[in-house]
Amino acid sequence: MFYVRILIIIFVAALMGIIYNSVSHSSIPFFPGESNNYASELKHKSENLPDSVKWEYNPEVIKWYPIRADQAYFVFEKGMAKFVDPRDEWDFEEIHIKNAINIPVYKFSEDMLKLKKLNKEDLIVVYCEDEYCDNGIALCDSLIDLLYRNVFLYKGGIDEWQFAGYPLEGTKVKKNQ
Repeated sequence: MFYVRILIIIFVAALMGIIYNSVSHSSIPFFPGESNNYASELKHKSENLPDSVKWEYNPEVIKWYPIRADQAYFVFEKGMAKFVDPRDEWDFEEIHIKNAINIPVYKFSEDMLKLKKLNKEDLIVVYCEDEYCDNGIALCDSLIDLLYRNVFLYKGGIDEWQFAGYPLEGTKVKKNQ
């Protein structure tokens, strides 16, 4: 009888995991589909790079993907992505990633996305202040709710970008950058 209870608990836990996975924004695909242009382009452009920089991406699953500083800089340098900053306007004016778009979380709307010329086909990299800032996650979730498929979250944010010496703009940026 003891083993039957254990098997029932395992079965129920597995079933709950499958159900959660099917409704979660950050689900894991059971059957990976074919890649779209962005996945092919990312893989093609990163063929000669070390494994640590290569991308994992499944466009069949609508969710946002985390990326590291080197990956974010790769798409920045190649001009492949639109960088979106969800911080307040005054923080954005002081310092932001060069050519980034400011969409404060508290002003987020579908009209704002149209105004800022973000399309559902764009490769979008969202970043915030640092790894503890939740505005980036909130904006990524909002984009996913509107069925944007190519959304990436650069969790290190502006602090890590600045520390790495990558291009910045703003009123508090030193002129030699």
